[in-house]
Amino acid sequence: MKKLWITFLLLASLPVLALADAVPAPVRAMLEEYHGGLMQTDYIGFTLPDGREAGFAITGGYSLEGVEKAGDGWQYTLMTHVMTEMRPAHFERPAGTEYAFAIVSEDGRSRLEYRFDGEEFRLAGWRFPDAPPVGIAGDLLRYDLGTHTEEVVLPGGATQHPWQMEELPLTPARARELAAITQENVADLYPGYTLRGYTAYNTGTAADAAYSRVTDGQLHIRRVGFLAGGTARVTDCLPVPLSEGLLRRLQTEPFETLICCMAGSGTFLTQDAFDRERLALSADAVLLDSEVQEKSVIALAEEDGVRRLYVWECGAEGYATRRTLPLPQDASADLFHAGDGEVQLEWNGQESEACFRRAADGSWLLQWLSDYSASGDRHLSACAFGVWEYGPDGEEVLRVGTLAGRSLFEADLTTLTAGEARLDRTGWAVVNNPDPADRLHLRTEPTRSSRSQGKLYNGTPLLVLGSRGGWTKVQLGLGTSARVGWMMTEYLAFGDDMDRVKAVWPQLCFREEYEDSNRLDGGFRVVGVEGDVQYLLLGDDGEVMYVPQHWLWEGNG
Repeated sequence: MKKLWITFLLLASLPVLALADAVPAPVRAMLEEYHGGLMQTDYIGFTLPDGREAGFAITGGYSLEGVEKAGDGWQYTLMTHVMTEMRPAHFERPAGTEYAFAIVSEDGRSRLEYRFDGEEFRLAGWRFPDAPPVGIAGDLLRYDLGTHTEEVVLPGGATQHPWQMEELPLTPARARELAAITQENVADLYPGYTLRGYTAYNTGTAADAAYSRVTDGQLHIRRVGFLAGGTARVTDCLPVPLSEGLLRRLQTEPFETLICCMAGSGTFLTQDAFDRERLALSADAVLLDSEVQEKSVIALAEEDGVRRLYVWECGAEGYATRRTLPLPQDASADLFHAGDGEVQLEWNGQESEACFRRAADGSWLLQWLSDYSASGDRHLSACAFGVWEYGPDGEEVLRVGTLAGRSLFEADLTTLTAGEARLDRTGWAVVNNPDPADRLHLRTEPTRSSRSQGKLYNGTPLLVLGSRGGWTKVQLGLGTSARVGWMMTEYLAFGDDMDRVKAVWPQLCFREEYEDSNRLDGGFRVVGVEGDVQYLLLGDDGEVMYVPQHWLWEGNG
């Protein structure tokens, strides 16, 4: 591509003609159909050197849409937003330049310049208040700082179709931040590793990359999330012992035809993948899908017509192997939508799906299930103290109890959709204060005079440990963070009566400056208070956490 050396001062010095080209009737029909009616539209059209007809429309003063004539009809080539800071906006055509246009704000202070590079229209410069004018020539950004110009090489150029102003490198410093996370500049970032995959998103302000190295017959994958101007998020995956066959093939065959290191794409692309003896997988098993994660290796395999999901993790004596019960014959793994530490399965013609997540203690537990099959339309989210389901009025409600088969390795997917019938409610209670605005003390001893460990809101789930007189010994949460104490029995509900208690937990979230202090894995509920100082949080995995009340707020709605 021929590089066009453009400075914004040159562009700005050219006289411009306000443009209001007539919108071709088929294009107007497309715009009206897409937007549901006639909208304010500004249009600019071009006949390109190769004879193609192309155009751009600004609809509603902020949406930029590109179109091109294909045969006897028109088709969209671009749909994006002109930056909201510019609306309402209109087109101008720089005088003396046939294949160029500008998008200009109503007050004329903000401006985006586009030029045709022989293949497509690309961003060629911009001007915004309180920012230096910028001209673009290929990968070079030239900033006019008044007394001098500053040039920054940004591989791939600047954002071609900005969504908002913050996505553009308005200063040389921001351009350098963006350049630092381009594929060219992260390729050699980790000595000993080879870059195997790279995907930029959010118009180049963030990127995901995957690297690999093979040492002592083991595959090491490092996945990195980059954020321009931020700290890289590095995940080193569990090393995998490769088969002798794959090690030989890697000497002569392209790596990318055998192994994919990016998350969500399936790691091994061949049956002759990992060392099956060390991972205790039969040589006769057919490998259907696989994924290497931070702490686990996951594989869907079939042997003798039976499908199972296998999970390998490091144990005291090497790799520990766990496998599921037989899965439905059409079960598949949705690796794309599952994150690290998750397994998402689909079956029943993809009408049923479930997600399991690895907890901090190494257990794999059901997180949610959806069933769209003929047997019913059912959706539930599982937690350590029951399941969340949608009630008749569409409101999500908690049914407290122990869900049988919640573990990935104990779950029978063919019966899992009957979660309500398999919910064991014995040994559970919820706070049931007659005044929903009041809260119930969790006492250290079964007396009113004993110390309070906090006051809990109605609907808070509790494990029942025993009773004495008019008091019940209960446990809030699970594991080492659980709180044990006593509550007055008359203010608790048991069994099916728990369903009649409406939870009144405040809907709060962490303030941005305290987000890093949230150690709860998954969601949480604000289930109580300790004085006027702290909130009690109950995580979906059963962990209890006390936090200062000023850490939380109602959010922006």
